[in-house]
Amino acid sequence: MKLFKRFSKYLKPYWLIIFGATVCAILKTLLALPIPYMVKLVIDYALDNRRALFFGHSFNPPELLRLVFFVLFSISLTAAVVIYFRVYLTNLFGNKIIMDLRQDLYHHLQRLSLNFYESRPTGRIMSRMLNDIEVAQGIVNGFFINLLMDFTTLFAVAGVLFFMDWKLALIALSIVPLYALAFYKLAPQVKQLSKDVQKKMEDISGDLQEKISGVKVVQSFTAEGAEEKKFTHHLGELYHDVMKRVSTHGELNSIDEFLTTLGIALVLLFGGWEVLRGVLTKGDLIAFYSYLGYIYFPIRRLTQVNIIYQQAVSALERVFHMFDILLEVKEAPQAIKLPSLEGNVKFQKVSFKYNHSDLVLEDIDLDLKKGKVVALVGHSGAGKTTLANLLPRFYDPTEGEITVDNYNLKDVTQI
Repeated sequence: MKLFKRFSKYLKPYWLIIFGATVCAILKTLLALPIPYMVKLVIDYALDNRRALFFGHSFNPPELLRLVFFVLFSISLTAAVVIYFRVYLTNLFGNKIIMDLRQDLYHHLQRLSLNFYESRPTGRIMSRMLNDIEVAQGIVNGFFINLLMDFTTLFAVAGVLFFMDWKLALIALSIVPLYALAFYKLAPQVKQLSKDVQKKMEDISGDLQEKISGVKVVQSFTAEGAEEKKFTHHLGELYHDVMKRVSTHGELNSIDEFLTTLGIALVLLFGGWEVLRGVLTKGDLIAFYSYLGYIYFPIRRLTQVNIIYQQAVSALERVFHMFDILLEVKEAPQAIKLPSLEGNVKFQKVSFKYNHSDLVLEDIDLDLKKGKVVALVGHSGAGKTTLANLLPRFYDPTEGEITVDNYNLKDVTQI
């Protein structure tokens, strides 16, 4: 719930576009409802050479056929326009949201301390920025609108089915709890497997970036074979996790297929008996069968929507985890902008350590006057680079302070 609350702030600026896409989605669903009824009119009246009463008017078979053509043509034309705007508006706000999310994450990354970048491979950071946010787009394009369409279809068509024949409607919907049970059992597995796959992709991306950027070192030590074996091992782990996810998807699809066919078989069995008894007409049964597709297709698509949802939620969790990484070097609330400087630098009782390590620098006092050239000499690991990194405030001293022209670096703006 907390995840969607955080994500909702990216939806709010585009509520008007989302509303337009929602209206188009509902219209697209409602426009399809008259089609099976048109088929019923043709079968029960036109093909039996009987007059039909429609909208208070009596139509002979040729007139009825022309009317059905006109209605279906109008529906298809209107639906084509509605579908275009639904697809366009959905992708419009979806891509805007993803662009905003990437911009905010980039803004956050720019302000994280150097320690963050030194402790994480560049490729892993890039994977969060590019791959995870790309996957998260599915929660906008493939989840919200499709879910809305599917539930609108389910409720609308269920109402039509109960109006036509409540007994057959109950039979048709009797398999829905079985769908729900399958989702309940398998959805957590899909989510965990999606997390595993995304984690492996991040590891591979990070390792690949490091090895390509450091290919000179790899070749210098003739380590190509060892690196290939390591990369092949990572690919094997990714393949294993992907196939586990595919297997779970296959289970869901198999259950979908079985339950859908079972529902159709039950409707044809009991519906056929009612036709033989004269309770239903042939056109009624065919129309009812057509409406089954409107019921079962959204239910079956919930499998794909569930997969998209679990993958997107997993990706969003990883993206927002990046936002939750706190700034180690923070700007003071009342920070001032530095004026023109002379350039006199002082280190006063400065000590520093990385996280929980031992002190790298201890009680450093330096007074660097403008125009002086200072050389830092010492063995590797003595803290020369660390000392230099404190001046541009890549890190803050653990103890002591650094001033420029008597301005404490902690009291001035970073940009």
